[in-house]
Amino acid sequence: MGDIELDLNPNMFKRIHRSFIVNISYIDMYYYGYVVLENGMEVHIGDKYREELKSSFHFWGSRNRNK
Repeated sequence: MGDIELDLNPNMFKRIHRSFIVNISYIDMYYYGYVVLENGMEVHIGDKYREELKSSFHFWGSRNRNK
């Protein structure tokens, strides 16, 4: 998974779990422990990745309130 992650644009893709890398443009909602993708899939955010994801996407709070 690490090799794949290196090939991806870090501004478009984020690793959120040891088993998941997501395209951030497909994240519909962010909650403390997981994200919901546009297709409705809920993906757990690993503890190791939570703070980085939170700091990268501080705008999510206002985005989610508008839904």
